[in-house]
Amino acid sequence: MGLISDIILKNAEALLSAFKRIDFQKVLSHDVLEVEKLKDVLNSLQIAFKRPTEPLDYYTSNANASDQNLLPLNSVTELDATDQSSQLNSPFKSRDDIISALAVAGFADRVGLVYSSFSDSRTLDFTQTQHCRGLPSFEVVVAPDFAPVSGVHGVFISTTDIMSIILPADHVNGDWQILKRKSFTNRKAMMDFLSLVLTGFDLP
Repeated sequence: MGLISDIILKNAEALLSAFKRIDFQKVLSHDVLEVEKLKDVLNSLQIAFKRPTEPLDYYTSNANASDQNLLPLNSVTELDATDQSSQLNSPFKSRDDIISALAVAGFADRVGLVYSSFSDSRTLDFTQTQHCRGLPSFEVVVAPDFAPVSGVHGVFISTTDIMSIILPADHVNGDWQILKRKSFTNRKAMMDFLSLVLTGFDLP
């Protein structure tokens, strides 16, 4: 019991020390550097958000948003054994890892963008979309070549899944809607799925 208690105490001290370095008022005000600092702390301590529908990236998405539209900073919880196993088996270990792979494949210019029916260029910075409600947890968004309906369409990538998700023009105040979702176990599979979903082909 002594060893277990020591481990618990050590982890608690590490958690307290790490969070003392975070200015949560700056996080709530969308300070990009402070949000990145918080993300680094959570990753280092293997902590994730309870609700995957509110990615931490939201807090850097709209620094001028009104207070009534701000999502509350969610409480945190330790990853369970299943989540940890999934992360260990993932071909990607981080957001930067995925972005590097996308750059090598020639998709760097699509990262952080979505397809928009309302934009003259047909692309829109994801941070300029209306909201993030209904979105699952993800690391990177990539702009596809089209939208199946009038509205906004993005391909969202986590370390284990690739998802085609839309925000229809006639449902802009509702949640984002997942059209397709596919898990992958290696980088080649992810790139194959991405090439298909970007151009509108069905996933196997």
